[in-house]
Amino acid sequence: MATIYELRDRLRSGDVWVHGASRYADPAGLILSEERLVDVRADFHLLTGTAITAATHLHETRTAIAERAVRLEERLGDGIDITDSKPTLIPLRSEHDPRIESIRWAIGGLLPRVDLADVLIEVDSWCHYTDQLTHAAGATPRSVEHRRLLFAAVLAQACNLGISAMGEISDVTSRQLAWTTDWHLRDDTLRRAVAQIVKHHHRLPGASVWGSGIMSSSDGQRFPVPVSSITATALPRYFNRGRGVQMYTWTLDQHSQYGSKIVPATVRDAVHVLDELLDNEADLPITEHTTDTAGYTDLIFGLFDLVGLTFSPRLQDQAGSARLWIMPLRRVSTRHWSGSCCRAGTSPPKPRPARR
Repeated sequence: MATIYELRDRLRSGDVWVHGASRYADPAGLILSEERLVDVRADFHLLTGTAITAATHLHETRTAIAERAVRLEERLGDGIDITDSKPTLIPLRSEHDPRIESIRWAIGGLLPRVDLADVLIEVDSWCHYTDQLTHAAGATPRSVEHRRLLFAAVLAQACNLGISAMGEISDVTSRQLAWTTDWHLRDDTLRRAVAQIVKHHHRLPGASVWGSGIMSSSDGQRFPVPVSSITATALPRYFNRGRGVQMYTWTLDQHSQYGSKIVPATVRDAVHVLDELLDNEADLPITEHTTDTAGYTDLIFGLFDLVGLTFSPRLQDQAGSARLWIMPLRRVSTRHWSGSCCRAGTSPPKPRPARR
């Protein structure tokens, strides 16, 4: 039993692996070979804009950190109160203008009240997102009501009504909705449809009022799941005695949601931060991303830096307790330290003094 217990821990940590297995395979098999690395390094350099060698990248990082540290020291007194050598951020005060309320009500009165189904139809006339909801077998729809069935199926899923309830309140049967959902509403088709809408929204002139489209944020929301699910986990803080999942979403600064993913509620958000940033179907020009404290770890800073992105988390209650690190500005000696063995946030070991 002791041997089996230790073997289980070694399998989970990757110290022991099983040949031919998918879950407990050799971790070295996930790393690019030297021959493959030579082929993809130049393309990766052009795609991310990062340095092609580790030594050059570290030197550029040291220089950038040193320059930002100087600017931080110069602006340290702006918005920061230092008491007993402990910095505290001064909260921003919002000024309430009574005229804003009247303007808000005036604008709300100008907006028409429309049905949600009409919104789906009109948005489809703009960007034709239903063209991405293709048949799983590649068949061409012959029914003249095919597009109407797509709208009803999408509305049933989006409003969490279900096929049976939508069939009762509409003029389409639940059998038609079930067929449309099974053959057309799949994960890959829905992702392409959402990307089509996001790309159209990104090109609208009014979207630039909210943001430039180069910054995004992500956060998770937890929902209880009353049915059996392999993703649902127990978390008494949020689900009491039940189980639930976390819907992790990515939102552009133009207020369009370009990605979403169902993840276990017990997993830290930081594990999934880069997922949609590197795999979004809309090809958005995102260069900076922000999260809350749950989406932050020290390792995430290094991963963002390696792929040419900027990570700017909004950390809670970190002004007085956070420790800032500065990489020393000195030349890296490949004799004592190999840049390929560097980990984010670490400094090269100091060379040993020569013996007399």
